[in-house]
Amino acid sequence: YYAPELTKSVERRGKAFLRIFLKDPQVLYPGQRKMVKYDFTAEQIEDVIAFLDWCGKVDLNGFPAPPPLGKTVVPVAVQQRAVVPAGVEVPALFAEKTCLACHSLLGKGTPNVMLPSTTGELVAVPSLDEVYLRKTREELVTWITDPQKIKPGTPMPTLVPAVVSPAEVRQIVDFLMGLNPAARPANSPKPN
Repeated sequence: YYAPELTKSVERRGKAFLRIFLKDPQVLYPGQRKMVKYDFTAEQIEDVIAFLDWCGKVDLNGFPAPPPLGKTVVPVAVQQRAVVPAGVEVPALFAEKTCLACHSLLGKGTPNVMLPSTTGELVAVPSLDEVYLRKTREELVTWITDPQKIKPGTPMPTLVPAVVSPAEVRQIVDFLMGLNPAARPANSPKPN
């Protein structure tokens, strides 16, 4: 068992992720996390997040050090952003439902993240920019709905139904698949 270093936790994971995790650590990683569930009130959760946010902004002379693999990590499969029409923004749903706590999408979120699997192996988290090249619509729905069923031990948390509803999974997948230029009508300014 280990306790992670928390100084930059708001910067690394984001407030939405921390709200969900502090409310119930097991909900994102069933049977994997060892953190105690403290039954914080909503106000206490916000206080903890505010404290962690403050800690992350204190000048600690380089502590914590940048992740040791941070400079050697190459984004999985894609090294550039998807080409999308001007004005297309990442829907708020991606931040609210914690996708951007680990993934990057159209220049938003967290690039080059390495997370430990349940076996301790470090796994590179892929950019979502061109996920339509790697997965079909059905594969994405299945993966987001139950990643442990597809790849036991993956660091991808189980988000459905505690964090993301089946309807929201469809919205997420629709946006990601709509980034494919071949899927858009010629005059369409936005992904489907």
